[in-house]
Amino acid sequence: MKKYTVWIMLILFLGLFQVAFGQGLPKFGVGGVLGFPTGNWGDLTNNVGFGGTAQVLVPVGENMAAGGHVGYIIFGGEDFERIIQGQTEKAKEEYDYSAIPILAQGRYYLGVPYGPRPFVGALVGFHIFSVSHKSENVPNVPDVDESNTETEFSFAPMGGIEIGGLEIAAFYMIISDANYFGGRIGFNFGPQ
Repeated sequence: MKKYTVWIMLILFLGLFQVAFGQGLPKFGVGGVLGFPTGNWGDLTNNVGFGGTAQVLVPVGENMAAGGHVGYIIFGGEDFERIIQGQTEKAKEEYDYSAIPILAQGRYYLGVPYGPRPFVGALVGFHIFSVSHKSENVPNVPDVDESNTETEFSFAPMGGIEIGGLEIAAFYMIISDANYFGGRIGFNFGPQ
């Protein structure tokens, strides 16, 4: 099923660009992202995620835009050290989490098409999560250095404002068991 989901998202993404590029000149953007994990996943990571994104936006009419959004976010993880009875060295375990979001986006701009432009919209696509786990000196367990990758469908309502080339946005990324609040500050290049 995951293979089909990736192919369906890719086809929709390419179809969106086919329609969007017929409407006007695109603008490209880069920015920094902060992610604040929630729920049980927030307890596991115990960190704020940070990373970077790139996006393309194409006008679809006067007050709408569509495009794509990709990035890389590191959420850090949790390190555990403990002394186990009868052992001289500390047992250590480390978990690290990262994500590659690959998303389509749609925006509706509120107000007039000049000056500061507040917007609402949505991001939809998938995240490729990577988890690495290392452990050493755990009694009766061989040392471990492993990683696992998983692809998850994701959706986020978002809102923000564009002021010239500056963009400030907030979103809540909904993923099966790895939800997070996010914020993005970036710069867009191209027609305003």
